[in-house]
Amino acid sequence: MRSHLGLEGEVKPETVPEETVLAVADVLRRSSSFRVSEDGKQVSGVVFCSYIRG
Repeated sequence: MRSHLGLEGEVKPETVPEETVLAVADVLRRSSSFRVSEDGKQVSGVVFCSYIRG
């Protein structure tokens, strides 16, 4: 993923271009598996729980 985004080597959060952060956040917002903060800088996974009553 880093090479796909053009982020080679050791990458620190503060060195990632803002437009890259916003573009990735926009893509992740479309997923039902993630929640993204309004500023696009925090991502959390969504846990799906299903069970069968019997």
